[in-house]
Amino acid sequence: MRLAALRPAQVAEVQKDVTQKQADAERDLEQAIPAVERAIDALNTIEVKGLQMAKTMSKPPPGVDDVFSAVMSLFAGVKRLPCAEKIKVQKSGKVKAEDKDWNR
Repeated sequence: MRLAALRPAQVAEVQKDVTQKQADAERDLEQAIPAVERAIDALNTIEVKGLQMAKTMSKPPPGVDDVFSAVMSLFAGVKRLPCAEKIKVQKSGKVKAEDKDWNR
């Protein structure tokens, strides 16, 4: 009987924890949505000509290669993007480090 009395208390504690985590996650999501929308808007301004011009540089300005690497990782596996087909990914979905190299 004593064990049965503990169960409702344990369930209540777990429920309280889950409710708190849900509230935290919803708050974080509300804060993240505007940033995601701004990022999507920024991605929609990327033009192919600008990317092609940047790729003609033998050595990009500092940080540009890191941005290209990040964009490749973000675009990899997004089937609706025509450029995504050209990005080689591992079975895990990650872009191989050597495929992110600027000189390739």
